[in-house]
Amino acid sequence: MGSRTTSSFAYPVDLKQDEDGRFVARLPDLVGAVTDGNNRAEALREASGALEEAIAACMASHEDIPRPSPARRPPVAALASHPAS
Repeated sequence: MGSRTTSSFAYPVDLKQDEDGRFVARLPDLVGAVTDGNNRAEALREASGALEEAIAACMASHEDIPRPSPARRPPVAALASHPAS
């Protein structure tokens, strides 16, 4: 049985600029996974952190981790890869 790789944890991000000029990143597949940044790149980096926290919360509460919906277009947030031990 193979192990799941971090590449299976890439989720689409809805990225929009708000009225204050900040970029809001929402991961629609994960309830409450919303963050922002001063620019697109920062918002996407923050989205990866929000993704990690949302998945950790699912695991801590023994809930299923939602499958990512197909990304119609970039951007996506993904977990950082860690070398296998």
